Amino acid sequence: MQRNWLERYYTFARLEGNGRSYELLGFRAVYLLLTNIFDEPLLPDCSTLQQVELPNPLPVDRMSLQHIAQATRYHEMVNLIYSSATLPLVLLVLFYWHFWLCLYGTLLFMVHLLCAIQERYKRALCLLALHHAPDRIESLPKAQRISQKQMTCVDRLVEQWFTPFSFETLRLYRRLRVEWFRQRILKVANQTFLDADQRHRGEKNHFIGGTTSAHLFAYSQQTRVSEMIHLVGILLHLPFLWYFYQERIFSASAYVLMLNGGNMWCALLQRYHRIRIASLLKRYSKNVVRA
Repeated sequence: MQRNWLERYYTFARLEGNGRSYELLGFRAVYLLLTNIFDEPLLPDCSTLQQVELPNPLPVDRMSLQHIAQATRYHEMVNLIYSSATLPLVLLVLFYWHFWLCLYGTLLFMVHLLCAIQERYKRALCLLALHHAPDRIESLPKAQRISQKQMTCVDRLVEQWFTPFSFETLRLYRRLRVEWFRQRILKVANQTFLDADQRHRGEKNHFIGGTTSAHLFAYSQQTRVSEMIHLVGILLHLPFLWYFYQERIFSASAYVLMLNGGNMWCALLQRYHRIRIASLLKRYSKNVVRA
């Protein structure tokens, strides 16, 4: 099947397919930091993955590894979109010659661009693991929550925030058109998660990556990270909103409000996902008890 421009973009060039070029540029250190922060499975470096025998099994199952590789396509495109959306703000404050805000916007632009490159490095690791070490992949461990006795005060506050409040119901979020927004996101994800052959076979993207309770719990944890990223994105755009409002550049202020509105809708979508997942996990536990 003939590949479209998006599929050609996602295809690795010869120098980046083995991932070593990214490690020479220092992306390995960023990968180690992010996996520690977001509690993701840690894959060995490219040289280790291409060895005949790995020293240790990989701490992730094959289905989850494939899902991570597909998710990097989506996250890479999201970061490219965010960097493109930040560029007009940088050019505008450059036109008005606000040096510090221009520098701030340039840093935001570069961060999103580097995050997109980081996703390419992560995808290279996943593909190397799938191709060179398919027999050394472990099954996904069962999800285990931290007990209340082990929690600190900060942990309890974080848990309270990420746990849906009593007024947060599926009906409320559907009235807020979050379900409609989710359907639009799924259409975009099908173009980025899946390659041309998968779409031709009629496959559909599944963000969760599996049907077990461990996969559901892992995705629930992922929604927490996504929610915080979008909320932080709102805060990061507030300096632009303040400056444009002070200078009475209302068209630019409306643009920033539109970006923040998109971030807010994405954050609400993550909370909507957790409500649905909590219902599925509750139903799953009941079925296990009956069995």
